[in-house]
Amino acid sequence: MKRPIYQAIMSLSFGLVFLGGCSDSTQQAEPKPILSTPQGIQYGGHLRVGLASEPTSLDAVLGRGGQDAYYWHQIYDQIIDLNNDLSPRKETSLAKSWDISKDPHSITFTLRQGVEFQDGSPVDALAVKFNIDRILDPKTMATPRASLSVIDSVDVIDKYTVRFNLKRAWGAGLNMLGERGGVLNSPAEVERLAENYGWEPSGTGPFMVNKVILGTMVHLIRNPNYWAQDEFGNQLPYLDEI
Repeated sequence: MKRPIYQAIMSLSFGLVFLGGCSDSTQQAEPKPILSTPQGIQYGGHLRVGLASEPTSLDAVLGRGGQDAYYWHQIYDQIIDLNNDLSPRKETSLAKSWDISKDPHSITFTLRQGVEFQDGSPVDALAVKFNIDRILDPKTMATPRASLSVIDSVDVIDKYTVRFNLKRAWGAGLNMLGERGGVLNSPAEVERLAENYGWEPSGTGPFMVNKVILGTMVHLIRNPNYWAQDEFGNQLPYLDEI
């Protein structure tokens, strides 16, 4: 489950074990002027978090470990985001609306316009179809494939409208799309990087991967083009680095 990023960072900081005295050899950026929102929230800062395990992959749909969520929740958004009670949260979802049909069973999503992947390519219906088809392809060996197996096919209706044709009623569908099965990877980067994509992913989330040294660190930096805002209309995220 993903919370709004300003809450997610707080829950991350309380939910993980901080290791005193941790350091890495990453060259630190030059100090930046401290900027604050009208509500007194400050931008900037480098959050260092100590974890006892490393990710199995930063591609959310290929990762095999539950601990991977600590990483990929910062890199991706989902088609459907969820509140703490697992109800859909439209204001932080990549789909701005959806319509559930019973005859035949289907879900039609209207996507938020103007969202880009971290490589600059657009988030549109073709990108959604690419991602769902990739998960359902047995050759991908995607972790969430079983959770989405009720999807029979995906139709692109127009640039920002996509329909999931279902084999039967899917009561848990919106919840499943609020987990790793609902993240969107950049089709262009998946195809360009192939097997290396897992360590150089391009999602739509608030942080981008800058450097990965397995066994040592995963360095994430602020996505300057992140689409979401906080409840006051301020640009997210607040932190520069994790």
